[in-house]
Amino acid sequence: MADVFPFRAIWFPTHTAGVAHWSSESVEPLSRFCTAGTASQDNTPWPQESPDEKEGLFIYRQDFKTEAGLDKSRLGLIGLLDCAGDAKIYTTQDTEPFGVEACIEGITKTGVQESPVIAGVEDVHFELEKLLERGMASNRPPDVELEPSEGEHRIWKIEDPTLIEDVRAFFRGKDCFLLDGLHTYRALRRLCDREGSGQEKGGPDAPAPLCPMTMFLNYLDFGVNFRGVSVLIKEMADFSINDLALRMNTLFDIKTYPFDGPSALPRALTDFREDLRVEGFTDRVVGGCFRGLDQFFLFTLRNDADAEKVFLPDVRGLARGFDSTVLRRVILERYIRPVESGCESLEYTWSPEEAIAAVRAGKFQAAFLLNPPNKRKLLRLARDGLRLPPGAARLEPPVHKRLVMKKVSCGGV
Repeated sequence: MADVFPFRAIWFPTHTAGVAHWSSESVEPLSRFCTAGTASQDNTPWPQESPDEKEGLFIYRQDFKTEAGLDKSRLGLIGLLDCAGDAKIYTTQDTEPFGVEACIEGITKTGVQESPVIAGVEDVHFELEKLLERGMASNRPPDVELEPSEGEHRIWKIEDPTLIEDVRAFFRGKDCFLLDGLHTYRALRRLCDREGSGQEKGGPDAPAPLCPMTMFLNYLDFGVNFRGVSVLIKEMADFSINDLALRMNTLFDIKTYPFDGPSALPRALTDFREDLRVEGFTDRVVGGCFRGLDQFFLFTLRNDADAEKVFLPDVRGLARGFDSTVLRRVILERYIRPVESGCESLEYTWSPEEAIAAVRAGKFQAAFLLNPPNKRKLLRLARDGLRLPPGAARLEPPVHKRLVMKKVSCGGV
Protein backbone atom coordinates (compact mmCIF):
# COMPACT_ATOMS: atom_id res chain seq x y z
CA MET A 1 0.00 0.00 0.00
CA ALA A 2 1.06 3.62 -0.47
CA ASP A 3 3.04 5.03 2.45
CA VAL A 4 4.72 8.32 3.29
CA PHE A 5 8.00 8.86 5.15
CA PRO A 6 9.49 11.92 6.89
CA PHE A 7 12.82 13.17 5.58
CA ARG A 8 15.49 15.81 6.12
CA ALA A 9 15.04 18.94 4.03
CA ILE A 10 17.56 21.21 2.29
CA TRP A 11 17.49 24.99 2.19
CA PHE A 12 18.91 28.05 0.46
CA PRO A 13 19.98 31.23 2.32
CA THR A 14 18.18 34.58 2.04
CA HIS A 15 20.65 36.11 -0.39
CA THR A 16 19.89 33.53 -3.09
CA ALA A 17 17.62 35.20 -5.61
CA GLY A 18 14.31 33.57 -6.52
CA VAL A 19 14.28 30.84 -3.89
CA ALA A 20 12.86 30.43 -0.42
CA HIS A 21 14.58 30.95 2.91
CA TRP A 22 14.21 28.58 5.83
CA SER A 23 13.90 30.36 9.15
CA SER A 24 13.91 27.03 11.02
CA GLU A 25 17.16 25.40 12.10
CA SER A 26 15.68 21.90 11.79
CA VAL A 27 16.80 21.43 8.19
CA GLU A 28 19.93 20.20 6.47
CA PRO A 29 22.35 22.53 4.70
CA LEU A 30 22.72 22.09 0.96
CA SER A 31 26.48 22.49 1.24
CA ARG A 32 26.64 19.23 3.22
CA PHE A 33 25.98 17.34 -0.02
CA CYS A 34 27.85 19.37 -2.63
CA THR A 35 31.49 19.73 -3.57
CA ALA A 36 32.96 23.19 -3.02
CA GLY A 37 32.62 25.33 -6.11
CA THR A 38 29.72 23.41 -7.65
CA ALA A 39 26.42 25.05 -8.51
CA SER A 40 22.79 24.20 -9.04
CA GLN A 41 21.28 23.38 -12.42
CA ASP A 42 20.93 27.11 -13.20
CA ASN A 43 24.40 27.95 -11.78
CA THR A 44 23.18 29.38 -8.47
CA PRO A 45 26.07 28.97 -5.98
CA TRP A 46 25.48 26.50 -3.17
CA PRO A 47 25.31 27.93 0.38
CA GLN A 48 27.79 27.07 3.10
CA GLU A 49 25.74 27.34 6.32
CA SER A 50 25.26 24.26 8.53
CA PRO A 51 22.03 24.26 10.61
CA ASP A 52 21.04 21.35 12.82
CA GLU A 53 19.67 18.16 11.29
CA LYS A 54 16.15 16.89 12.05
CA GLU A 55 13.61 15.11 9.90
CA GLY A 56 9.90 15.64 9.46
CA LEU A 57 7.00 16.04 7.09
CA PHE A 58 6.13 19.45 5.63
CA ILE A 59 2.80 21.23 5.28
CA TYR A 60 2.55 23.30 2.11
CA ARG A 61 -0.02 26.05 1.47
CA GLN A 62 -0.21 28.07 -1.72
CA ASP A 63 -2.58 31.02 -2.15
CA PHE A 64 -3.05 32.19 -5.73
CA LYS A 65 -5.39 33.84 -8.23
CA THR A 66 -6.90 32.07 -11.21
CA GLU A 67 -6.84 33.54 -14.73
CA ALA A 68 -10.37 34.79 -14.02
CA GLY A 69 -9.12 36.62 -10.91
CA LEU A 70 -10.64 34.27 -8.32
CA ASP A 71 -8.78 33.75 -5.04
CA LYS A 72 -7.93 30.10 -4.38
CA SER A 73 -5.70 28.13 -2.03
CA ARG A 74 -4.08 24.73 -2.12
CA LEU A 75 -3.02 22.64 0.86
CA GLY A 76 -0.70 19.66 0.59
CA LEU A 77 1.90 17.52 2.33
CA ILE A 78 5.53 17.08 1.28
CA GLY A 79 7.16 13.79 2.24
CA LEU A 80 8.77 10.71 0.70
CA LEU A 81 6.59 8.32 -1.29
CA ASP A 82 7.32 4.64 -0.67
CA CYS A 83 7.48 3.10 -4.15
CA ALA A 84 8.58 -0.36 -3.01
CA GLY A 85 6.54 -3.52 -2.53
CA ASP A 86 2.84 -3.58 -3.44
CA ALA A 87 2.23 0.16 -3.22
CA LYS A 88 -0.90 1.16 -5.15
CA ILE A 89 0.66 3.87 -7.30
CA TYR A 90 -0.69 4.90 -10.69
CA THR A 91 1.14 7.01 -13.27
CA THR A 92 -1.14 9.29 -15.29
CA GLN A 93 1.24 10.44 -18.05
CA ASP A 94 4.11 9.07 -20.11
CA THR A 95 7.47 10.86 -20.29
CA GLU A 96 9.82 11.87 -23.09
CA PRO A 97 13.15 9.97 -23.00
CA PHE A 98 15.15 13.15 -23.55
CA GLY A 99 13.34 14.81 -20.61
CA VAL A 100 14.24 11.92 -18.31
CA GLU A 101 17.87 12.07 -19.41
CA ALA A 102 17.99 15.82 -18.71
CA CYS A 103 16.66 15.19 -15.19
CA ILE A 104 19.22 12.44 -14.61
CA GLU A 105 22.00 14.81 -15.67
CA GLY A 106 20.77 17.54 -13.33
CA ILE A 107 20.32 15.25 -10.33
CA THR A 108 23.69 13.60 -10.91
CA LYS A 109 25.37 17.02 -11.08
CA THR A 110 23.80 18.48 -7.93
CA GLY A 111 22.99 15.41 -5.84
CA VAL A 112 19.56 16.82 -4.95
CA GLN A 113 15.94 16.61 -6.04
CA GLU A 114 15.01 20.29 -6.40
CA SER A 115 11.23 20.02 -6.86
CA PRO A 116 8.67 17.45 -5.73
CA VAL A 117 6.77 14.90 -7.75
CA ILE A 118 3.07 15.80 -7.55
CA ALA A 119 0.66 13.08 -6.39
CA GLY A 120 -3.05 13.06 -5.72
CA VAL A 121 -5.27 10.94 -3.47
CA GLU A 122 -9.07 10.73 -3.44
CA ASP A 123 -10.21 12.13 -0.11
CA VAL A 124 -13.98 12.67 -0.21
CA HIS A 125 -14.15 13.63 3.49
CA PHE A 126 -11.18 16.05 3.27
CA GLU A 127 -9.37 14.22 6.08
CA LEU A 128 -5.93 15.26 4.81
CA GLU A 129 -6.82 18.96 5.03
CA LYS A 130 -8.04 18.48 8.60
CA LEU A 131 -4.78 16.79 9.58
CA LEU A 132 -2.68 19.53 8.00
CA GLU A 133 -4.77 22.28 9.57
CA ARG A 134 -4.02 20.65 12.94
CA GLY A 135 -0.34 21.01 12.18
CA MET A 136 -0.65 24.67 11.22
CA ALA A 137 -2.82 25.50 14.23
CA SER A 138 -0.50 23.88 16.78
CA ASN A 139 2.75 24.98 15.16
CA ARG A 140 4.82 28.15 15.21
CA PRO A 141 4.61 30.65 12.31
CA PRO A 142 5.64 29.30 8.88
CA ASP A 143 9.22 28.11 8.48
CA VAL A 144 9.14 29.40 4.90
CA GLU A 145 7.28 32.31 3.33
CA LEU A 146 7.69 33.27 -0.29
CA GLU A 147 5.69 35.55 -2.60
CA PRO A 148 6.75 35.07 -6.23
CA SER A 149 4.53 36.02 -9.17
CA GLU A 150 2.35 32.89 -8.99
CA GLY A 151 1.11 33.48 -5.42
CA GLU A 152 2.04 33.20 -1.76
CA HIS A 153 3.79 30.03 -0.55
CA ARG A 154 4.05 29.00 3.10
CA ILE A 155 5.59 25.88 4.63
CA TRP A 156 5.38 24.43 8.13
CA LYS A 157 7.56 21.58 9.32
CA ILE A 158 5.68 18.86 11.25
CA GLU A 159 7.72 17.59 14.18
CA ASP A 160 4.93 16.26 16.43
CA PRO A 161 5.32 12.43 16.38
CA THR A 162 1.61 11.87 16.96
CA LEU A 163 0.61 14.01 14.00
CA ILE A 164 3.27 12.40 11.82
CA GLU A 165 1.87 8.96 12.63
CA ASP A 166 -1.71 10.14 12.01
CA VAL A 167 -0.69 11.48 8.61
CA ARG A 168 1.11 8.27 7.71
CA ALA A 169 -1.88 6.22 8.83
CA PHE A 170 -4.10 8.29 6.56
CA PHE A 171 -2.07 7.33 3.47
CA ARG A 172 -1.86 3.60 4.17
CA GLY A 173 -4.18 1.80 1.80
CA LYS A 174 -4.84 4.86 -0.36
CA ASP A 175 -4.52 4.77 -4.14
CA CYS A 176 -1.88 7.31 -5.18
CA PHE A 177 -1.94 9.01 -8.60
CA LEU A 178 1.27 10.61 -9.90
CA LEU A 179 0.12 13.76 -11.71
CA ASP A 180 3.13 15.96 -12.43
CA GLY A 181 6.92 15.95 -12.13
CA LEU A 182 7.04 12.51 -13.78
CA HIS A 183 10.35 13.11 -15.56
CA THR A 184 11.92 13.52 -12.12
CA TYR A 185 10.15 10.38 -10.86
CA ARG A 186 11.47 8.25 -13.74
CA ALA A 187 14.93 9.80 -13.48
CA LEU A 188 15.16 8.71 -9.83
CA ARG A 189 13.99 5.20 -10.72
CA ARG A 190 16.61 4.98 -13.44
CA LEU A 191 19.38 6.21 -11.15
CA CYS A 192 18.49 3.66 -8.50
CA ASP A 193 18.08 0.83 -11.00
CA ARG A 194 21.61 1.47 -12.26
CA GLU A 195 23.18 0.97 -8.85
CA GLY A 196 20.56 -1.14 -7.04
CA SER A 197 18.26 0.32 -4.42
CA GLY A 198 18.98 -1.17 -0.99
CA GLN A 199 17.84 0.46 2.25
CA GLU A 200 19.04 3.63 3.87
CA LYS A 201 20.44 3.38 7.35
CA GLY A 202 17.97 3.97 10.11
CA GLY A 203 16.19 0.71 10.90
CA PRO A 204 13.73 -1.61 9.19
CA ASP A 205 11.14 1.15 8.72
CA ALA A 206 13.53 3.43 6.84
CA PRO A 207 12.56 4.22 3.22
CA ALA A 208 14.58 2.94 0.27
CA PRO A 209 16.64 5.52 -1.67
CA LEU A 210 14.15 5.13 -4.52
CA CYS A 211 11.54 7.10 -2.55
CA PRO A 212 11.01 10.43 -4.34
CA MET A 213 10.24 13.65 -2.51
CA THR A 214 6.55 14.11 -3.28
CA MET A 215 3.83 16.65 -2.66
CA PHE A 216 0.53 14.96 -1.84
CA LEU A 217 -2.77 16.73 -2.57
CA ASN A 218 -6.41 15.87 -2.19
CA TYR A 219 -7.35 15.34 -5.82
CA LEU A 220 -10.89 16.52 -5.05
CA ASP A 221 -9.73 19.89 -3.68
CA PHE A 222 -10.99 22.83 -5.77
CA GLY A 223 -7.45 24.22 -5.66
CA VAL A 224 -6.12 21.26 -7.66
CA ASN A 225 -6.40 22.25 -11.32
CA PHE A 226 -4.54 21.41 -14.51
CA ARG A 227 -3.29 23.50 -17.40
CA GLY A 228 -3.32 22.05 -20.90
CA VAL A 229 -0.06 21.94 -22.82
CA SER A 230 0.85 23.65 -26.08
CA VAL A 231 3.00 21.45 -28.32
CA LEU A 232 5.52 23.17 -30.59
CA ILE A 233 6.98 21.59 -33.74
CA LYS A 234 10.23 22.90 -35.17
CA GLU A 235 9.90 21.53 -38.69
CA MET A 236 7.40 19.40 -40.63
CA ALA A 237 8.44 17.53 -43.77
CA ASP A 238 6.77 18.66 -47.04
CA PHE A 239 4.07 20.53 -45.13
CA SER A 240 1.08 22.00 -46.97
CA ILE A 241 -1.95 23.33 -45.06
CA ASN A 242 -4.26 22.56 -48.00
CA ASP A 243 -3.03 18.98 -48.18
CA LEU A 244 -3.35 18.60 -44.40
CA ALA A 245 -6.92 19.93 -44.38
CA LEU A 246 -7.92 17.68 -47.28
CA ARG A 247 -6.55 14.55 -45.62
CA MET A 248 -7.97 15.35 -42.17
CA ASN A 249 -11.39 16.25 -43.55
CA THR A 250 -12.48 12.59 -43.60
CA LEU A 251 -12.36 12.37 -39.77
CA PHE A 252 -12.30 15.95 -38.48
CA ASP A 253 -14.46 19.03 -38.68
CA ILE A 254 -12.14 21.97 -39.37
CA LYS A 255 -12.96 25.55 -38.43
CA THR A 256 -10.73 28.53 -39.22
CA TYR A 257 -10.29 31.93 -37.55
CA PRO A 258 -8.63 34.23 -40.10
CA PHE A 259 -7.32 37.70 -39.27
CA ASP A 260 -6.01 40.48 -41.48
CA GLY A 261 -2.85 41.80 -39.89
CA PRO A 262 -1.69 42.28 -36.28
CA SER A 263 -4.54 44.60 -35.30
CA ALA A 264 -7.14 41.88 -36.00
CA LEU A 265 -5.18 39.11 -34.29
CA PRO A 266 -6.42 39.67 -30.68
CA ARG A 267 -10.08 39.30 -31.64
CA ALA A 268 -9.45 36.16 -33.70
CA LEU A 269 -7.36 34.70 -30.88
CA THR A 270 -10.09 35.41 -28.31
CA ASP A 271 -12.76 33.71 -30.42
CA PHE A 272 -10.46 30.78 -31.19
CA ARG A 273 -9.52 30.13 -27.57
CA GLU A 274 -13.10 30.46 -26.34
CA ASP A 275 -14.37 27.94 -28.92
CA LEU A 276 -11.49 25.60 -28.04
CA ARG A 277 -12.49 25.78 -24.39
CA VAL A 278 -16.24 25.39 -24.91
CA GLU A 279 -16.03 22.56 -27.44
CA GLY A 280 -13.59 20.79 -25.15
CA PHE A 281 -16.38 20.08 -22.65
CA THR A 282 -18.09 17.63 -25.01
CA ASP A 283 -15.78 16.96 -27.98
CA ARG A 284 -12.23 15.88 -28.68
CA VAL A 285 -10.72 19.05 -30.06
CA VAL A 286 -7.24 20.39 -30.85
CA GLY A 287 -6.31 23.96 -31.74
CA GLY A 288 -3.50 24.84 -34.13
CA CYS A 289 -1.57 27.63 -35.83
CA PHE A 290 1.08 27.46 -38.54
CA ARG A 291 4.01 29.61 -39.60
CA GLY A 292 3.16 32.09 -42.34
CA LEU A 293 -0.63 31.69 -42.01
CA ASP A 294 -2.78 34.49 -40.58
CA GLN A 295 -5.43 32.19 -39.14
CA PHE A 296 -6.05 29.74 -36.33
CA PHE A 297 -7.51 26.27 -36.78
CA LEU A 298 -9.83 24.12 -34.69
CA PHE A 299 -9.72 20.38 -35.42
CA THR A 300 -12.68 18.52 -33.89
CA LEU A 301 -12.83 14.73 -34.16
CA ARG A 302 -16.24 13.78 -35.47
CA ASN A 303 -18.42 11.87 -33.04
CA ASP A 304 -19.51 9.46 -35.76
CA ALA A 305 -15.92 8.63 -36.74
CA ASP A 306 -15.15 4.90 -36.50
CA ALA A 307 -12.68 4.59 -33.63
CA GLU A 308 -11.12 1.50 -35.21
CA LYS A 309 -10.22 3.57 -38.25
CA VAL A 310 -9.09 6.59 -36.23
CA PHE A 311 -6.72 4.95 -33.72
CA LEU A 312 -4.01 2.34 -34.02
CA PRO A 313 -4.71 -0.94 -32.15
CA ASP A 314 -2.36 -0.05 -29.27
CA VAL A 315 -4.50 3.01 -28.40
CA ARG A 316 -7.09 1.34 -26.18
CA GLY A 317 -10.23 2.08 -24.21
CA LEU A 318 -10.51 5.34 -22.31
CA ALA A 319 -7.27 6.71 -23.82
CA ARG A 320 -9.21 7.37 -27.03
CA GLY A 321 -11.34 9.96 -25.25
CA PHE A 322 -8.57 12.48 -24.51
CA ASP A 323 -7.53 15.43 -26.68
CA SER A 324 -3.84 14.76 -26.02
CA THR A 325 -4.20 11.24 -27.44
CA VAL A 326 -5.94 12.60 -30.53
CA LEU A 327 -3.07 15.04 -31.05
CA ARG A 328 -0.14 12.69 -30.46
CA ARG A 329 -1.51 9.40 -31.82
CA VAL A 330 -3.69 10.68 -34.68
CA ILE A 331 -2.83 14.18 -35.89
CA LEU A 332 0.94 13.96 -35.44
CA GLU A 333 1.52 10.27 -36.19
CA ARG A 334 -1.02 9.96 -39.01
CA TYR A 335 -1.03 13.33 -40.75
CA ILE A 336 2.13 15.18 -39.70
CA ARG A 337 5.64 13.78 -39.45
CA PRO A 338 7.82 16.17 -37.44
CA VAL A 339 11.41 16.37 -38.66
CA GLU A 340 13.67 14.83 -36.03
CA SER A 341 16.21 17.17 -34.44
CA GLY A 342 18.52 14.99 -32.38
CA CYS A 343 16.23 13.34 -29.86
CA GLU A 344 13.84 16.29 -29.60
CA SER A 345 11.28 16.77 -32.36
CA LEU A 346 8.73 18.41 -30.06
CA GLU A 347 8.85 21.12 -27.42
CA TYR A 348 6.25 22.12 -24.84
CA THR A 349 5.06 25.36 -23.32
CA TRP A 350 2.30 25.98 -20.80
CA SER A 351 1.49 29.38 -22.26
CA PRO A 352 -0.70 29.45 -25.41
CA GLU A 353 0.38 33.06 -25.96
CA GLU A 354 4.05 32.06 -25.96
CA ALA A 355 3.37 29.17 -28.34
CA ILE A 356 1.54 31.37 -30.83
CA ALA A 357 4.18 34.11 -30.58
CA ALA A 358 6.94 31.59 -31.28
CA VAL A 359 5.19 30.42 -34.44
CA ARG A 360 4.42 33.98 -35.55
CA ALA A 361 8.10 34.86 -35.08
CA GLY A 362 9.15 31.91 -37.27
CA LYS A 363 10.93 29.99 -34.51
CA PHE A 364 8.59 27.00 -34.93
CA GLN A 365 6.57 25.77 -37.87
CA ALA A 366 3.45 24.85 -35.89
CA ALA A 367 1.85 24.97 -32.46
CA PHE A 368 -1.02 22.81 -31.21
CA LEU A 369 -3.08 23.87 -28.19
CA LEU A 370 -4.90 21.53 -25.81
CA ASN A 371 -7.45 21.86 -23.03
CA PRO A 372 -6.53 20.32 -19.66
CA PRO A 373 -7.82 16.75 -19.17
CA ASN A 374 -10.97 15.98 -17.22
CA LYS A 375 -9.92 15.09 -13.68
CA ARG A 376 -12.37 12.23 -13.16
CA LYS A 377 -11.65 10.68 -16.54
CA LEU A 378 -7.93 10.87 -15.79
CA LEU A 379 -8.33 8.77 -12.62
CA ARG A 380 -10.38 6.16 -14.46
CA LEU A 381 -7.75 6.02 -17.20
CA ALA A 382 -4.93 5.47 -14.69
CA ARG A 383 -6.85 2.72 -12.86
CA ASP A 384 -7.24 0.94 -16.20
CA GLY A 385 -3.45 0.86 -16.46
CA LEU A 386 -3.37 3.46 -19.25
CA ARG A 387 -1.56 6.81 -19.50
CA LEU A 388 -1.81 10.06 -21.37
CA PRO A 389 0.96 11.05 -23.81
CA PRO A 390 3.92 13.01 -22.41
CA GLY A 391 3.29 16.56 -21.26
CA ALA A 392 -0.51 16.24 -21.42
CA ALA A 393 -1.12 18.38 -18.32
CA ARG A 394 0.57 20.29 -15.51
CA LEU A 395 -0.57 21.33 -12.05
CA GLU A 396 -1.69 24.95 -12.29
CA PRO A 397 -0.18 27.07 -10.89
CA PRO A 398 2.99 24.99 -10.46
CA VAL A 399 4.77 24.36 -7.18
CA HIS A 400 7.65 26.79 -6.75
CA LYS A 401 10.97 25.07 -7.38
CA ARG A 402 13.35 24.63 -4.40
CA LEU A 403 10.88 25.41 -1.66
CA VAL A 404 11.86 22.03 -0.22
CA MET A 405 14.67 19.86 -1.59
CA LYS A 406 16.07 16.43 -0.80
CA LYS A 407 19.44 14.78 -1.11
CA VAL A 408 19.36 11.87 -3.57
CA SER A 409 21.06 8.85 -2.03
CA CYS A 410 21.28 6.43 -4.93
CA GLY A 411 23.23 5.91 -8.11
CA GLY A 412 26.42 7.11 -6.47
CA VAL A 413 25.00 10.64 -6.16
